[in-house]
Amino acid sequence: MITAIALLLSLTFFHRFQDISAVELSCLIPNEERIQCQWTKQGRPALNYTFHSKFKSKHSPDYTECPLYLQEEGYNVGCMLPYKSDMKFNPLYTRLLAENKSMVLEVTINLQGLVLLNPPDNLTLEFSNTSGLWLYWNFTSKPGCVESEVRYRNNKDTDWQISKPISGASPYNMAFPDEKKLYTFQVRSRIAHHCGSSDYWSEWSIPLSWGSNRTANTGSILSLLQKVLYPILGCALLVTLAVLLVHNERLRVILVPIAPNPLKNLEDLLNEYNGNVEEWLHIPKDIIFRSNFTETACPVREYHSLPSGSYGGSECSLPILMDDSDCFSTSSASSSSTLPAPPYDAPPPSLG
Repeated sequence: MITAIALLLSLTFFHRFQDISAVELSCLIPNEERIQCQWTKQGRPALNYTFHSKFKSKHSPDYTECPLYLQEEGYNVGCMLPYKSDMKFNPLYTRLLAENKSMVLEVTINLQGLVLLNPPDNLTLEFSNTSGLWLYWNFTSKPGCVESEVRYRNNKDTDWQISKPISGASPYNMAFPDEKKLYTFQVRSRIAHHCGSSDYWSEWSIPLSWGSNRTANTGSILSLLQKVLYPILGCALLVTLAVLLVHNERLRVILVPIAPNPLKNLEDLLNEYNGNVEEWLHIPKDIIFRSNFTETACPVREYHSLPSGSYGGSECSLPILMDDSDCFSTSSASSSSTLPAPPYDAPPPSLG
């Protein structure tokens, strides 16, 4: 039993010692607005620590506890202290205490290089034909105490180009940029050397672009035509053709001619349509051929040979034109031409 208790106490002490040895205190001054110190970078610690600090002499007893803790799952992981502009030139004396008030960590922090500014904002670009491209931005701290860097690249570059540090509120100038390229600019800043140089650059600002990206624009336009305009034009063409086919009978006949139905019995032509091929084929009335010519009747005559001796015992036999009285009368009535009468009473011509 005693052995088990001793083992449990040793494990607890080892766990606490391991957690205490992993504690590391770090502080920053975000945008010169506050002092923020943390002793746990991720997750919650095994112990709930308290933070005490002061700006006066190290040996003075007037440490004050943190006024505002940063917590994770109910455990203190950091502290936020108020800040004034001259505090960064003084050391900060800190102590980290465990729950039983025993000192876990005591650190003196030099705040001068710990200022972390916010990224510059409100980037603007102005182009001049004489001096080139000018980049302006706003600062989140006093412009006289800030230095900045500009990085840029165009659509054909793979790496960023970074400018030399620019002091104060001076803009950045790019002489004679290529207007056919697309440039992207970003800016970052930090406290300058003459105001107590900071060890930390701010994050890069939101990118700002200038120029022309003709290759990308051309590709996007072609892609838009292929994906959107071509199907729309195709549908519009089909709808137009359908409307023309429905409302224009003549065009329908030309484009899709009506062919006779091979299954139709020819008896329909004779019995139902009285031999009218146009009606049998259902040809529209406006394209049926109609003739305005009427053919007159043609008389028919026959020549008969008479036996010899019919003309006064003559040995010569001549063909005598004989005609049907009905046919002759019809011919005389319907024809406007006249023929000479045959020489019935005339003597036959001499053969000598």
